[in-house]
Amino acid sequence: MNKRQSNFELLRIVVMFLIVFHHSMVHGLFNQGVIDFSKNTNIGFVLQFLAIFGKVAVDIFVMITGYFLINSKFNLKKMIRKIVAFLLQIYFYSIGIYILALALKWVQPNIYDFKNALLPLGEGTWWFAINYILLYITYPYLNILIKNMTRKQYLNLILMLTTIFTILPLIFNIYIDRSYFGNAAIFVLCYLIGAYFNMYTVKSINYERKLSVFVFISSLLSLGLILYILRLAYSYTYNGFFDSVAQNYCEIASFFILVIAASIFVIFKNLNIKYNKYINIIAAATFGVYLIHDHPIIRPKIWNELYKVRDLYNNYSFGWFVGMLLIISLITFVCCLLIDQVRIQIFKLINKIYLKLTNNHPK
Repeated sequence: MNKRQSNFELLRIVVMFLIVFHHSMVHGLFNQGVIDFSKNTNIGFVLQFLAIFGKVAVDIFVMITGYFLINSKFNLKKMIRKIVAFLLQIYFYSIGIYILALALKWVQPNIYDFKNALLPLGEGTWWFAINYILLYITYPYLNILIKNMTRKQYLNLILMLTTIFTILPLIFNIYIDRSYFGNAAIFVLCYLIGAYFNMYTVKSINYERKLSVFVFISSLLSLGLILYILRLAYSYTYNGFFDSVAQNYCEIASFFILVIAASIFVIFKNLNIKYNKYINIIAAATFGVYLIHDHPIIRPKIWNELYKVRDLYNNYSFGWFVGMLLIISLITFVCCLLIDQVRIQIFKLINKIYLKLTNNHPK
């Protein structure tokens, strides 16, 4: 079995924490209507700026997938096994959380929640999961396309898709990623970018490191400046157009989000980290963190009832509030990690029993 590279596993951990931190603001504040961007310009700007890293994290996750799957040989049985394993993890939490919610009387028996538990992908319980499965099903064909192009053709394809799906939507203020098609298109683009970084490298790693840091800082500052200008314009004019444009600049399909994600990806790609089993063990549970903390039933329990993020915002200074958000995000992250580690051990035990009963041996 090939050992996973710990620099990328560390990146998985970092980006999942950023997603949890992002959700603390989105579900704890933004979706509750707590922040009035027309009046709280500076605070609204800072929170929205911090929240963009959750969107960046999504793009990075898919780039990691492209980086490794580009060299994966197509094996139908292996693909089916992985998809089944993926679905078993999803249904473990989908049905398990629903049963837990019924037992604790968080929800009353109803058709809607029951259907969501049985059809979590069809109902969009976890939007990332369905898009990831679709990408995984199609990646062998993407690899065929990639490997039958020259480097110039490949780069031109990336530039063309980047223009169509990230630049033009910003110009015309189109929310390309608020549909299955839009998300799927961005996933494909991120996959292509991740695969490109695996197939083609620059001659000087030192140059690539410096360039990636420069691109990260410059793109982050550029996005921050644009967001602040848009927030100021919204506060002075009360024109919803400026608010809409600002939101669009912070979506996963934003050109700036994509560039920031790519630069962070390259920075971690060039980190010289030796294999670390503890990093890899933690990283193995990161998808479980997503499934647990962002389940529609768990979501309000964490941010609205347990931590009462809205009350924290109203009762503490802004600096203390941001610090507490980081702390409760870290606590949530660690708790979900521990829960999924238990799930991993349960699955290992079930698999061991199954292999013993069928007289098979793991390959």
